[in-house]
Amino acid sequence: MLSNSGHISHEMSHTFVQRARSVLSRGDRDTARALLDLADAHICLAVADARAQEVVRVAAEAAVEQQRALALRARADADQADADRAEAAARRAAAESAAAESQAAAVHARAEAARAEVAVLEAEDTARLTPVERAVRKVARLILAAHHAIPASRKPQAPDMYAVSLEAVQDALHVSHTVAGQRRQAAGDLIANGYTGDCDLSASGQ
Repeated sequence: MLSNSGHISHEMSHTFVQRARSVLSRGDRDTARALLDLADAHICLAVADARAQEVVRVAAEAAVEQQRALALRARADADQADADRAEAAARRAAAESAAAESQAAAVHARAEAARAEVAVLEAEDTARLTPVERAVRKVARLILAAHHAIPASRKPQAPDMYAVSLEAVQDALHVSHTVAGQRRQAAGDLIANGYTGDCDLSASGQ
């Protein structure tokens, strides 16, 4: 189906053909050839216009289908959003429950550690350990705690005194860098001699 411009091009093509016949009858072949070329050009223009109209029609149908698909997608997205909100609420509730359990476990662990530390200090009082012996044992317990905190897949067989930095020893004992190194070395020797950080003071390491 031709548009108005297509009909005009078709009519003009017919006109140029008629004029070409007229001038050809007078022997003017060059003008006739030029007129026929113009006729061909207008025929091509009419064909192109018809094709363009078909493209527009197909595009319009595609746009309608796209709008229908978008409407379906919007409804699906709305349903998915509701499901996502419900899932997120469930995850938040589970996370809050896990956090509460983790916090309770941490509080319990800190309480147990505090009780164990008190027991160790009381045992050290009973044994009348010197301040240096107490300091060495404190550093040894730091090394053992660092060892226990390492995941099983990466945990070495024996505690490593270098798992606790000299800065951490300095902060724990309020001593100089040199003294911190001495206490850490003594703590490593104490652990090597069997100290486990509990109330058993049988390993001297001094």
